[in-house]
Amino acid sequence: MTDRIFFALCMLTAGCTLAAAPKLVTVGDAGNPGKKVFFHEVPNPYPRGGVGYPYRIGKNEVSNAEYAGFLNACAAKGDPHRLFDERMKIVRSGKEGAWSYAPRPGSEHSGVNFVSRVNAARYCNYLTTGDPAKGAYVIAERPRENGKVHEAIVGYRDLTFPDAARVWYLPDMHEFFKAGWYDGNGNYRELTPETRDETSHYGISGHASGLREHMENKFYAGAPFVLGADDKNSDAASLNTARLWQQPEYEGRAESGFRVAATAPLQFGDRLNRRNNFFFDRSEPAKLRIRNDGPMRNAAFRLELRDFANRPVRSERLNPELKTGVTELTVKLPEKDGYYELLITPEDPLFNRQSQRLPLAVMYDPADNGAEGNFGFTCHVTRRERRFSFEEFDFDLLRHLGVSNVRVDVSYNDIGGSQSVLRRIREAGLNPLAIITSSGINSYDKIAANRAEFPELAAKWAKHGIPADYAWYAEQVYNLVSAHRGIVRDWEFGNEPTYWNCLPEDYAQALKAGYKAAKLADPECNVMAGDLNAIHAPVLRVKGGEFCDSIASHIYGFYVPMFWGISGKMRELNGWKQAAGIPAKPVWLTEIGGCTYNSMHLIPVRTLDEVRRYQAVHQPKVMAGGMAFGASKVLPYNFRDVPVDSLEEEFGMLDRFGRPKPAIAGFRAAAKLLGRARFSGFVKGHSMKTGEIAGLAFKDADGRDVLTFWRNDPYGYGRYETPFLDLIKPAQPVRVAASGDSVEVFDLSGGASKLPVKNGTVEIPVDEYPVFVRGALTPELETVATAHAVPARPLPAAKVRILPNRKSRSCDLMSGVTLDLTAGMPETVRVHVYNLKSEPLKGTLRLIPRNNWREWPWAVRPAAVPLEIPADGMGEGSFTVPVPRSAKPGQLFYLDAVFEAPGGMEFSDTAGFRAVEKTLSLRDWITYAKGFKLAAADGGRQIRIGWEKEHANVVTFYLRTPKQFAADAAELERDVAIPVRVSGAEVFAVNLLFLDRNGETFQLKQNLKLPENEWKTLRFNAAGVLQKGVIVHRGGNGKVDFPVRLLGFNFELRNAKPDGSILLKPYEITAPAPRWEPGAWTVYGSGYELLRGTGDTEAVIRHTPEGRGYASLFSTRHPVLAKDEKSWPETVAVTFRPEGSGIRAVSFLVQDAKGETFQLKRQLKVRPGAGATARFDLSCFPAGKGLVIYGGNQDRRLDYPVKLLGFNFDFEKGGATGTLTVNPPEFGRGGDAGELSGGGGAVAMD
Repeated sequence: MTDRIFFALCMLTAGCTLAAAPKLVTVGDAGNPGKKVFFHEVPNPYPRGGVGYPYRIGKNEVSNAEYAGFLNACAAKGDPHRLFDERMKIVRSGKEGAWSYAPRPGSEHSGVNFVSRVNAARYCNYLTTGDPAKGAYVIAERPRENGKVHEAIVGYRDLTFPDAARVWYLPDMHEFFKAGWYDGNGNYRELTPETRDETSHYGISGHASGLREHMENKFYAGAPFVLGADDKNSDAASLNTARLWQQPEYEGRAESGFRVAATAPLQFGDRLNRRNNFFFDRSEPAKLRIRNDGPMRNAAFRLELRDFANRPVRSERLNPELKTGVTELTVKLPEKDGYYELLITPEDPLFNRQSQRLPLAVMYDPADNGAEGNFGFTCHVTRRERRFSFEEFDFDLLRHLGVSNVRVDVSYNDIGGSQSVLRRIREAGLNPLAIITSSGINSYDKIAANRAEFPELAAKWAKHGIPADYAWYAEQVYNLVSAHRGIVRDWEFGNEPTYWNCLPEDYAQALKAGYKAAKLADPECNVMAGDLNAIHAPVLRVKGGEFCDSIASHIYGFYVPMFWGISGKMRELNGWKQAAGIPAKPVWLTEIGGCTYNSMHLIPVRTLDEVRRYQAVHQPKVMAGGMAFGASKVLPYNFRDVPVDSLEEEFGMLDRFGRPKPAIAGFRAAAKLLGRARFSGFVKGHSMKTGEIAGLAFKDADGRDVLTFWRNDPYGYGRYETPFLDLIKPAQPVRVAASGDSVEVFDLSGGASKLPVKNGTVEIPVDEYPVFVRGALTPELETVATAHAVPARPLPAAKVRILPNRKSRSCDLMSGVTLDLTAGMPETVRVHVYNLKSEPLKGTLRLIPRNNWREWPWAVRPAAVPLEIPADGMGEGSFTVPVPRSAKPGQLFYLDAVFEAPGGMEFSDTAGFRAVEKTLSLRDWITYAKGFKLAAADGGRQIRIGWEKEHANVVTFYLRTPKQFAADAAELERDVAIPVRVSGAEVFAVNLLFLDRNGETFQLKQNLKLPENEWKTLRFNAAGVLQKGVIVHRGGNGKVDFPVRLLGFNFELRNAKPDGSILLKPYEITAPAPRWEPGAWTVYGSGYELLRGTGDTEAVIRHTPEGRGYASLFSTRHPVLAKDEKSWPETVAVTFRPEGSGIRAVSFLVQDAKGETFQLKRQLKVRPGAGATARFDLSCFPAGKGLVIYGGNQDRRLDYPVKLLGFNFDFEKGGATGTLTVNPPEFGRGGDAGELSGGGGAVAMD
């Protein structure tokens, strides 16, 4: 069925369903205060619930009966959009082509669930127009960032252009919170389980019970979400909207429903044209659309137009006659370019004397700078089109705004133009600046994983002097740049490496690798070092500046001389460029803004209105000021607000909905005047002091002089106590030599006028708003330092750095590394050596502990690592440091990494390390199992798994990011051991899971019964994934493809009590423990039985008092223990634990070639419940000392070869029924003991 037919059928039945539309209540009190609701880890959110206009909202959640009426209208002939879900409490009867829908008896008034946000929007459209495809929402299939296509709401709700008298829509979280929690007196209710069902002040119900509800707005990272408690949740956060649940908009769920909202009886559209209130054509009128949901009537209101400085331009009182539906009024626009606000103040009491502000931008003068201009934005095109709002990006708008450079994120897989963004930017006549993703190289774990997964690339790129760590990255860069040759010239190598989890010197290595690869792909490309704002010194000191064509910097500060200001940051970078011998290397300010990141707002002022006004003042300062201090290009961050409802949303020049903010006019004014200009110098008298005037001179592409002036305000110096509008003081004149009759003057938002030239001088009025002057001007200039004096130092031949072993930001590692090494564990310490010569370098690397009289002896392994490092390349060494258990927590030790090169050259680095206790970080782990939750325990050293009443019978305990474990089969020869303590449940199986290169899961399972309230260490042989018996999940080829990553654990449980839990300590990766080989051992003796133990590292012998006095645990295969007298192992040890009856002696037995048995017996006393180890000196056998000998040829001599028999365990007389748990024997050095330890795999004892 086509959509056209489908919607036509809906129209035929519209009337009956519209008559049964949900009941509404009206919410007035426009302009009420909001309340801060701390949610989703946002430290300082916007106040919630303040709404500046009246609206209506559903009294209840949309019911099954109401939704069934919608289905009968729109899903009777067919259901192409899956409006119906069989899990609903709605019954579908009839047959395809003639379906009928009715609520299940008793569920008529309950909220409908399993409705997706997309279909809830269709329901709103249907209530508005009778057509699910037309109304407040546009719905279409759209690809996501992962390439998958789903239905999506395109853009935001449209309350302007539908012609209906009433527009239905989904409430946003402010409207919902106000309707349900605001008390009408300036306060908000705090609901409890006892009051959750009470009707709100405005008369709505079910807002804290029933179902969670779809919200119109999106939140963090553009995620749709549901809000409000469902019946299963009674915690305070859920009841009071402090908890939200993200939910894909194309999914309906059991616990989620929706409520509708609708326009007020009198409503004003928020857009004056279809370009979101941007006006570039003088012939285009501005139309105010007024909606009247009632009979024809008059409505009185005041219209007032104000400019960027909040000065009135025009004001009038209107009382038009409004027809039912929409009445259009033409609004006269100003002739002068600029940012304006249209204030609408209705006399209707529902509006509570509040004014509705419509932002608009008049931009008639052209400002197109083409692709080679000086300015641009970060635009997040893919996020906008595939996540935030699914709208197709308007590149034509960028041209109108004077934008030349469009900075966008690019993933490695965009080599075939799968997202086409870069090509579309170029085709639009703009310059794409591609930010190559940092994925795969921004942490050592990711680097190691890619190195292990693609070993063939290391050899390929080693020919170009690229270290193995960055071979994978070089391959990605080469492919990406090759695919866009002729399309993309400018490549920014990673966003903000300042905050990557690696050393700055290692970012320099990534940059070198990327440079070589990019130049092979496109010799003409511009390789741009990522933001070196903070880490420029260490990167340039290892020649990073020689392996890029330009440098990016991100500056979030004001035009002030301090270290954090624009001039301070640029002076520092310019000084280091000079010291590195690259003073002419271009600098692009690819992000610049004024955020302090320590308050609720972009700057710590009182209101969002103040923020937006000062943001506009800031734009010309950063654009002109950045160029004055040496920037080639300036790209303020960012183009359009992202949907987060907190600080990051304020960065845009356009609001979330695409409408202008004052800052876009400030940007465009600067771009119009300076977009193709070059800096000439500082106007004499230029100052950065508060209250004094800054003056900068430029020459544009047509040879005209352009000057910009402003008086420095106190906000730039962190003094925000003055309200914004009070910052603006009376203008003071600045006189500049000029010729001709007049010059042009442009205000902050681009409005132009003339200033007369008198007696060769023009007098320019200057206040805190930046102003531009263009014409024949000859200002007197003065010299201002643009670079700090950084002394040049010769580079050494090499540099050594000890790597961090925990996540640390690159900028925080500039002054050195402090390691956290676990007491009692051999820990790995890695060292990098950077060759700073343009020729290969050989040498030896050592890791040397600093000894003193208070520290313990060391045995670092290996003692030395020989290195051969290619020109400008990197070498690495890995060392094992033994950290004794006796090291006090927090005690600081020191390590020196020393690289010795020929000619007596020596280079070193020092790192301190603290001995720390093992911890199990909650943030690294997650469970996906229904009804389970994780919590930190024992001060972060343990994690507790708890459960709800309804839960699955398997709980997953997975690493959020699976960890690299084995690059090949040899590295799988290790054990994974995890301590577990169970209470209030029966855990009958534990699984260890790995992921291979292709994402295939391999599961090692131990069937067991864990004791309650007792710590038990479970040990898995990782090599078991290569052996028979491993569980292979569907979806792959059934073979282990390296590298392998550790995924986590599963626990299978039953009979779980409500207050039960599973406690976990940190897992350990150790050398393989001896294991009982399946079928290789058995037990002899009446009254004894061999059972399965916990894993393959335990054998359990059950005994009864009626049995004989000892149990014989013997090998069934009798491996050779000694071929001759010289090949005996030195020792054998066996560890055991009796339960029920103690042990009084243990014997070790062998048998020679003639069948004679030799027994070495140890008398000892081990009480029940205690563990013990019996050790035997095997030199007693060839020496014939202390042996019991019997059987065979009885010559009391060893006839070789000698084979292993096993052990006897003598029990205390009169003991109770019990068990004896025995671990596999461990043989000391010498002989052929290696074949005696047995193999891995699942336990299958005979």
